Amino acid sequence: MIRTGIFILIIILVSCKGKESGKHNLNLTELAIEEVSINPLNSERVRYSDIFHPPRIIQLETGDPETLIGTPSEVFITRDRIYIRSETSIFIFSIHGKLLKRINFKGSGPGEATRSTMFILQDEKYLDILSNDRKRIIRYTCDGEFVAEWPLPYNGISAVILPNENILLYNPEIVASKNNQVIKSMVLEINKSGDLINHYVPREEGSDRFYRIFGQDFYYNFEGALLFKFMNYDTIYEYRNDQLLPRIHIDFGPAGIPSASYHDQNFLKDFYNIVKEKGYACSVGSFKETIQHYTFQFLFGENWETHLAIYNKKTGNGKSISHLMNDYFGEKEFHPVQMSDIPKSNTSNEVAFLLQPYILIQFYNENKQHFSKEELIKLGIDPDELLSLLDSLEETDNPVITIYKIKLK
Repeated sequence: MIRTGIFILIIILVSCKGKESGKHNLNLTELAIEEVSINPLNSERVRYSDIFHPPRIIQLETGDPETLIGTPSEVFITRDRIYIRSETSIFIFSIHGKLLKRINFKGSGPGEATRSTMFILQDEKYLDILSNDRKRIIRYTCDGEFVAEWPLPYNGISAVILPNENILLYNPEIVASKNNQVIKSMVLEINKSGDLINHYVPREEGSDRFYRIFGQDFYYNFEGALLFKFMNYDTIYEYRNDQLLPRIHIDFGPAGIPSASYHDQNFLKDFYNIVKEKGYACSVGSFKETIQHYTFQFLFGENWETHLAIYNKKTGNGKSISHLMNDYFGEKEFHPVQMSDIPKSNTSNEVAFLLQPYILIQFYNENKQHFSKEELIKLGIDPDELLSLLDSLEETDNPVITIYKIKLK
């Protein structure tokens, strides 16, 4: 089976903004506009060729040692660029894999950090880096030029700069203060000077552990909309008119966590054992949206196996996938869904995966007998191009990006 050997988790803020005079508390009765139904009880074994068109394969340029990415942390792909973050750098590639620039932000001066916690691609104009070691957000243009930095009074897991240039900072363990009042909220709104403007999503007593696991929240931008996701509610919210409004709700049916559980303190305190014992589907992550589809991962079953979900926004058809076979790369046996089977980024109508060369080389050496040129041609793959790539790869090369258009109708 093809595995990347790494887990790339794009941690992007899921948060909300309300009027300055009040807070917006998430309410499970606020159902999203669109119901996305996925039934894990009907999970399938699926070939890549059943759900994806033949991939575009992009080998990222490898030059001198300064251009080696190492272990990537986050990936963003646009129509003409690929942005990849390592701990101290952001690498900018063309969509064809040519290295355009490396932003080395390691340091302690303006625009620098010892390490980064996350970064966000804002409107394909800016790269915003969250640095917890220096408690600030650092902004670069997408061409790698330093723009500005914003101080933060607290560390965060993730953050996003709003159009008004206030910052929404997410951390389930934040304890802040305002006007001598102790504030325990998961999301803070801070202005450019670092002043606390507002706070949202109060943290319930005894629920810290629950939110640390299920609250790895995500922010994403789709066609100009600011979208925020709270994992523990399996709901996507849209930020508009200075408030957070539900847009999408993921419904796992009888396999999902009962809504009432989120307000049960006994459940919150012992959620891990209860969810494992009951085998609930939960912990939606790596949520990606294209023009026609949603894709995301979730955990299901007594051993919390990783599953992949694909949902067609136009037809309402959803598929829960427990096992995959990448026949485009010559696989002949199904394997449980791995992190390498989870999209790492998306463009307007495609999803992308990142594969480490040493894993591809190992897989190819073990499965050379299965790489039939005739079969690859039938699948729409140029066998000479693929086999040439696999033969020329070095274990220390930069990763390979594969981009697929989804078939599911």
